[in-house]
Amino acid sequence: MSRLLILLLVWMVALAAMPAHAANNSLETATPVTLGTPVTDSLDENYRPSYFKVTLPQDGKVTLTFQHQNLNDGYAYWNVTLLDSVGVAQIMNFPVAGNGADLVYDAGLPAGSYYVMVSLHSSFSSTPYTLTVGFTPGTGYEKETNDSQATATAVTLDTPYTGVLQRRYSTPDNDWYRFETPSDGVVSLAFGQNIQAPYYWRVSIVDATGTVVYLQSDITGAPAQSVHRIGLVAGTYWLSVVPYYPYGLDEFEALASSPYTLNLEFMAGSRFEKELNDTVATATYADVNETFFGFMQDKGSSDLDLYEFTVASPGTLSVDFTGPAQWVQIYDSTGTVNLFTKFTGTDMLQVPFTSSGSYLFAVSGTPGSSHSFRIEYPDSTLPQVSKTTPVSNSTDVFRNGSLVVEFSEMIDPASVSGNSVTLDKGVKGTVTVQGNSITFTPTATLSRATTYKATVSGSVKDLAGNALGADYSWSFSTVSENGSAKTPRTGQVTCSDAGGAAIACGGTGQDGDNQAGVPWPNPRFAANGNGTVTDLLTGLVWAENANLMASRNPSFDTDWTPGDGVVSWDQALAYIRKLNAEKYLGYGDWRLPNLHEMESLQNLAQQDSKAWLGAGGFQNVRTFYWSSSPKRATLDETVNLGWIWLVDLGAGRNFALGSDPGSVSPAVWPVRGGGGGAIKLAATGVVSCITEDGAEISCSGTGQDGELRKGEAPPAQRFSIKADEVTDLLTGLVWAKDANLVTHRDPSFDADGDGKVTWQRALDYLKKLNSEKYLGYGDWRLPNVRELTSLIDLGVYDNTAKLPMTGFPTSSYYWTSASFGTQVDVVGFWEGQVIKGTKGGTDYLLPVRGGASGAVSSTPATLDFGTQNSGATSAVQTLVISNNTAASLQLGSITMTGADAAMFAVAAGGIKPCGAAVSPGDFCTVEVTFSPTSGGARNAAVAIHKTGSTIPVLSVPVAGSGIKVNALLSATVSGSGGGSVNSTPSGLACTSGICTASFPIGTTVNLFATPDGNSVFTGWTGNCSGNAGCILVMGDDRSTTGTFTHVAPLRIVDSMARYFSTIRLAYDYIPSAGKETIQARKVELVGNIVLDRDVAVKVKGGYDTSYALNKEFTALKGRLIVRRGKLIAEKLVVR
Repeated sequence: MSRLLILLLVWMVALAAMPAHAANNSLETATPVTLGTPVTDSLDENYRPSYFKVTLPQDGKVTLTFQHQNLNDGYAYWNVTLLDSVGVAQIMNFPVAGNGADLVYDAGLPAGSYYVMVSLHSSFSSTPYTLTVGFTPGTGYEKETNDSQATATAVTLDTPYTGVLQRRYSTPDNDWYRFETPSDGVVSLAFGQNIQAPYYWRVSIVDATGTVVYLQSDITGAPAQSVHRIGLVAGTYWLSVVPYYPYGLDEFEALASSPYTLNLEFMAGSRFEKELNDTVATATYADVNETFFGFMQDKGSSDLDLYEFTVASPGTLSVDFTGPAQWVQIYDSTGTVNLFTKFTGTDMLQVPFTSSGSYLFAVSGTPGSSHSFRIEYPDSTLPQVSKTTPVSNSTDVFRNGSLVVEFSEMIDPASVSGNSVTLDKGVKGTVTVQGNSITFTPTATLSRATTYKATVSGSVKDLAGNALGADYSWSFSTVSENGSAKTPRTGQVTCSDAGGAAIACGGTGQDGDNQAGVPWPNPRFAANGNGTVTDLLTGLVWAENANLMASRNPSFDTDWTPGDGVVSWDQALAYIRKLNAEKYLGYGDWRLPNLHEMESLQNLAQQDSKAWLGAGGFQNVRTFYWSSSPKRATLDETVNLGWIWLVDLGAGRNFALGSDPGSVSPAVWPVRGGGGGAIKLAATGVVSCITEDGAEISCSGTGQDGELRKGEAPPAQRFSIKADEVTDLLTGLVWAKDANLVTHRDPSFDADGDGKVTWQRALDYLKKLNSEKYLGYGDWRLPNVRELTSLIDLGVYDNTAKLPMTGFPTSSYYWTSASFGTQVDVVGFWEGQVIKGTKGGTDYLLPVRGGASGAVSSTPATLDFGTQNSGATSAVQTLVISNNTAASLQLGSITMTGADAAMFAVAAGGIKPCGAAVSPGDFCTVEVTFSPTSGGARNAAVAIHKTGSTIPVLSVPVAGSGIKVNALLSATVSGSGGGSVNSTPSGLACTSGICTASFPIGTTVNLFATPDGNSVFTGWTGNCSGNAGCILVMGDDRSTTGTFTHVAPLRIVDSMARYFSTIRLAYDYIPSAGKETIQARKVELVGNIVLDRDVAVKVKGGYDTSYALNKEFTALKGRLIVRRGKLIAEKLVVR
């Protein structure tokens, strides 16, 4: 081998052994790191740092692992620093010694780019090191740098999070978290860690003003999880975790590599203290006879929990206190006069009160402890029925629901029996009680179009033993037919064979043959001339411009292709908020349509609905549109993956897509209004809201489907099951209960017996069921796409587990009767997606029957105005009169009939006022109002007559209840004395004669009698009794008289009490050579007094009005002259 070749090989070996320092000594030349893949390097001999670039695709946890050869010394060679996206702010920093083991550090970070810098610490070594950046995706981690309230990590309640206090040379790490309590309640902070060392963490919670409401300064490193509870009002709070190392920074080394976990669990409720309730001004109000819970906080000083309560009248209250030994005190309303003090644990305290009014209950004790208390006041108030379901005189009541009676207070279960709630007409049922309500559940379905009377027994008692007294009864009427949200027709009117060729529809059983559902109005759309178009089928009002953003606000769209109107889902929702803020077209209630609203614009008679919509008055219609409905994406129903339902107006389908639209290009179509159309769209079932990455959030202010919940909600008991059929009480459709009827009833119909058949075989099977009169019916059909999707609840993932049908196969699609060419709409029940299947494929079938009828009908079938103040007119309610027949409906008169017809009014009005005729398949609208002139249930009917007929073709029941808004309270001040009668709440303030005030029905009014300085209150008559405070619940008008008796300023008690207006009169009463005591009240006596008789008299002053105590003084404004006799004066001041 030549010498030159040897030198070349030596140079190549040396070159291979050298780390590539020069390439990564700056941020610009940083070495990209593949997550989870080790990278090897060494310190630069010129002491320059090495940089490594880390890119995180989503939020999660980064794990830095630093490994090196053991140098067997304690010198610090390396310094490892994690930097932010611009390479400036330190996220973590740790030194590495030569004799140290592998170092592993964690940090929670949001998606983005970061840098790892490895630099010289204090000693140089060329020993190679290995750096590995691991990554665990997820949202359950803190997001560094969350070192202040402004950068706090937003956390979701009832969700665990992991954090680490990072090791830094610069500012010590503080971890801040932000959370919101949606209502008043209690937050349970669970804080956990797993290292053995003393006092490492200090956790605190502050409110929006920066005031500390909770501080825990001694969370030890002993492996454990501690739970601390804090009562809070609804609002935003910040939680901080800071290092706490009283024995020096060495302990922080262990802390910096040890994660902690925290979980803020929330329980809503009003019976908890509300921090900061440490002052009179912030005291938590506690209702008497209710149990309240409190928690002693460590806020850097001892916690004081103050509760305000009201005593209605003098008496002895019991305080049932539970908790560890601590100070329990009662103060007056100002917090300055102590009335009761005791250091006690669990105890039943008896506290006397000499006057009514507000008081303070105070608890102070050991931080971390909890307590509960119940201030019990003698309860003599009778329970009252506060609400019934269904409401009194309501109509159109579903026949399978329960009756619920709610009372004004908690009910004693021992007072409730099977006869406590009864229903007439021999209806049997079960009675259950919970809290303040009693439920009656009929054992059989109620009859159609029947009026029932329900009765609550007067023997029902509250927890204090007070009985209802008289029986309480109310009436209601059941529906004549099921279905408040009937499904509409799909628009399809043609039919085709298996090869897609057009055929006559008659007898095929296809959608074009059945045309099941509520007919569409003709025309379908009405332009309003103001930039909007109303859909006469649904009553929805749409923006006329179907790509409004691109035309009106192109600069708002900065996504992908700027200005084209294709934006992310978050941007779509933000655009709706912009329109509302600007009152676009004068309206502030625009919304992103939910999936049902968006689907209502599909016309299955068209291969592409865009041109049809354009002919209906819309402009710039696109193919794909966002809905406001997120999709459930996991079987456990706990996580949405940020997928949103979209509608394809071209192919007539729906599907879910991530919030980033990618190549699909969905646009935004604003909508508002609803109601007054031929149908009511059903609600989607979505009740939760999400972020773009799928994290569940509070719905408030999002504009998502889960917040608005537009559409007709299903009844509490949606399905009625009878033998092998299931009736949907929301749509009125009747379904076969067996979801795989072919396999279980007719396995030979399907060659392989799994129940999956071709589309034509599915149609043939429905003909077979009808010829055999399955379940006694001959009108079974294959459902159209609107009927089949009406069963889907978008709020759940797997509808097969929620529906009452049995035998659902796993993850399967079902045929509909709607087709176009060789394609057929099929529906996936587990998630609700509508896709296109081919007629030659195989899928399952679910028979249906019923739905919209072929007669003249009304939507809704009845009107219930509920309760309406007498003397006022209700809001307008609209009836949609649909002609479902094949002939034109020639309208005559539309009038009100019935006993209370004069209290109702009907007139043509609404979006399509009724005129002379209604074409087949069309509809018109009338408007009805209710104006009660007195209280009580009122019933009438809207009668629709054909021309020349005196018999209505349709009679629509209407009902309402007139109510008195206010009840009159009269108070009379009577007697020889003077005083005042006042009320709480304010309104009545009477000092003489008769006074009146009005209070809303149901108001609890406390009356207080206050005598003047020369009188005593001697008692109530009328609706009040006794001589203490009076509590009245306003129902009917009430009246009472308060009697005040004048008390003379002086008296002598011998054989009886004798009263005098002046000392002279009392003095003259004393017999000659007698000896008497004159008692004088705390008054000012005016005039000179001359004692000129041979009697002994003692004047004892300062008595109260009742002459029971003489703790004050009596003043004499004048001269006291004693000429004869003897005088002893006590508590008498002469001025």
